[in-house]
Amino acid sequence: MSNTQLFAEWLNKINAYAKSKDPNCRVMIWDDMVSPFHNGGTKDYQLKYGGPPGMMAEVIEQNMIDNNVIMNIWWYRNSSLNRMIAATQFFSKRGYNFLGAPWYDLENIQSWSELLLNRPGSLGGF
Repeated sequence: MSNTQLFAEWLNKINAYAKSKDPNCRVMIWDDMVSPFHNGGTKDYQLKYGGPPGMMAEVIEQNMIDNNVIMNIWWYRNSSLNRMIAATQFFSKRGYNFLGAPWYDLENIQSWSELLLNRPGSLGGF
């Protein structure tokens, strides 16, 4: 199986288990593995960690996981502002909810706050 198939299979199992315990439960993941603007856009990124080939962003692009999974989009510096915008648009267009995750950089926190306000799919930031 490819990386995307393995990841989707296990994430869907975890998601189904959580929903079997509480139908209102939603699984949240860090976006970097499945975002084309992060590691998910790097072909065969997982090979160096012993994983099989594949570009992980295909999990999202090919609708392999339930879109009730919440994406936690993280970029800690404003030098990544274009990728912050692109990632929110990418997940929003595919029906995912997301959170923005700044770190301690005040400029980045302000940018996330402005970016997430009234953005379709946004659940806010933390």
